[in-house]
Amino acid sequence: MDLIAKLKDEHRLLLQNLEEINAIYTPRADTARTLSAKLYAMKNLLLAHFHLEDTVLFPALAVKMPSGLPAKVQQSLEELHSLTATARDFFARHQTLDDTPSARTVFLRRSNRLPEAPEKRIRVEEKELYPLY
Repeated sequence: MDLIAKLKDEHRLLLQNLEEINAIYTPRADTARTLSAKLYAMKNLLLAHFHLEDTVLFPALAVKMPSGLPAKVQQSLEELHSLTATARDFFARHQTLDDTPSARTVFLRRSNRLPEAPEKRIRVEEKELYPLY
């Protein structure tokens, strides 16, 4: 499988996981535990996907564009680094879920931010970035 096909397949899996997460998003105790399990199940996929883009896709684009990456591509790389840091920070803070009502509320509020960024980024990557590869 070529790189772009693999990345797009990973996008589909990530979006599917995000849909499942959105479907169960409520502040009940059992929901917080289920949400936590689903987020951690996708942790490795998400971070591996970011790593593949960072170590394979962007270096390949840099080789194709020896005069320098266009501003949009450079911005996308910077956003990738920011998203990676945000995801790592989120998962590090929530290695274990404190099962108190206030902790569940904080966890659910923070985890609700994750679906928005990947959906937007996926659209941009597939429309503007991947065709450059």
